[in-house]
Amino acid sequence: MKIIKQPPNDTFTKRLFFKCCLQVKRPADCIYMWSTAIDKDAYAFTDTDVESYYRQELFQSINNDLIVIGIKDHLTSGWFNPYTELKPNLVLYLEEFFNFYSNKTFILFTSTENLTLDCKNVHIVNWGGDILNQQREYKELDPVLDKNFNSKKHFISLNRNNRHHRTILLSFIYGMELANYGHITCLYKDTLVKNFVDTGIPQSGIGIGGVLLRGFEQFKKTTFADQDNKDIYPFRDNDNVYNFNRSLRKYYQNSFIEIVSETSFTEPCYLITEKTLNSVYGCNFPIILCGCGSIQLLRDIGFDVFDDIIDHSYDQISDPIGKIYSALDKNRNLLNNNELVKDLWLKNKHRFLKNIDVARNNMHNFYQNRAEEQWKKLRYLYE
Repeated sequence: MKIIKQPPNDTFTKRLFFKCCLQVKRPADCIYMWSTAIDKDAYAFTDTDVESYYRQELFQSINNDLIVIGIKDHLTSGWFNPYTELKPNLVLYLEEFFNFYSNKTFILFTSTENLTLDCKNVHIVNWGGDILNQQREYKELDPVLDKNFNSKKHFISLNRNNRHHRTILLSFIYGMELANYGHITCLYKDTLVKNFVDTGIPQSGIGIGGVLLRGFEQFKKTTFADQDNKDIYPFRDNDNVYNFNRSLRKYYQNSFIEIVSETSFTEPCYLITEKTLNSVYGCNFPIILCGCGSIQLLRDIGFDVFDDIIDHSYDQISDPIGKIYSALDKNRNLLNNNELVKDLWLKNKHRFLKNIDVARNNMHNFYQNRAEEQWKKLRYLYE
C-alpha cells in the first residue's frame, strides 16, 4: 500500500483501508491519500509546485489494471453554488483522472457521501468523513452536561473558515431578528462579507430576499468581539478534542441548540465532520446545515436527532437559500424562546446521554460495517 499524503489524526480509515487491501488477490495498486494533496484550493497547500508534486505522485502510482484508491476528507469546494447540479472542481478533476485511465478499473474509498462520477470504470465504497477522526480521544471526552440555565442566549452558531453558505446563514439570522437569542462567532467576517456578491443571489428586497438583504446589512455592521484563536491546533493538526476542551466547551455550557454549519453544503455530495460530532458531545439540540440526506444518515447511524422537537424538513431541500431559510423559520419558535428550550433540554437529558453512547460505541461500527459490505460486493474485481 502506498501512502501519498496521510491525513492528520485519522487512524480509522487507514486501518480499514489496509484491512481491505490485504484481501486483494490480483495485481493491483493500492493508494491511500488525503484529498488536500491534490486540491489546489486547499488551505494546506498554496504552493502550486507542492500540489503538482502530489498529483504527479498519484499518476506515477498507476501501474496495474486494478487500482484501489482511498481518498480521505472532502471533495467539495465549500463555495456557494446556487446551481446545485454543478460538481466541485476536485470532483471534476477526479473524473478527468479516472477517464484518462479509461482502460483500467478503480475502486474508490471516499469520505464524501452521495458522490456520483461520470466514469464507467469507478466503483465507490463509502467509509465516512472527519466525524470518525480521533476515535480514542473522543471516546474519552466528557460530554457537556453542566449547562448554565442562567444564560441569556440559548443557541450558538460557530462560523470559522470561509464558506459562502455561512454568509447566507448569518444574514438570515440577523434578518430574521434571531441574533439576540444566540451566541455567534465569525472569525473571518471581512471575507464572509465579500462573499455576498459572489453568491449570485438576486438583489431583491421582496420576500425572503428582503429578509436576506436586511440581515446582510446588519451583519456587515456587527463587530464580533469574542473570537476563537486562529491557531486552534498548537500541538498537532486537526486535534479537535483539544480544541473542544480549550475553546468550545464554554459555548456548549451556555447553549442548548446549535446551528451547525458544516464544511460542505451546496453541492449534491457532502461529508459529515467533527462539527456535527462536537454538537453531539456538546449535548445541544441540532439544526445541521449540510448536504441533502445528512440528517437521515445520522438517523441511520443511530443518532436521535430529536424529530419531535426540531423540524428537520429542510434536510431534503436542495435550493441552498431556501434550505437555510427553512431550517431557521421552521424552528423559529425554539430559536427565539429561551425558557422553552431550557425546559425541553431538562426533559430530554436522557436522550443526549444515549447519543453519547452511540458516538462512543456504535458510530464507528456503522461506518465500518457499511464499507465492508460495499467492499464485499466488489470481490469479483479483486479476487
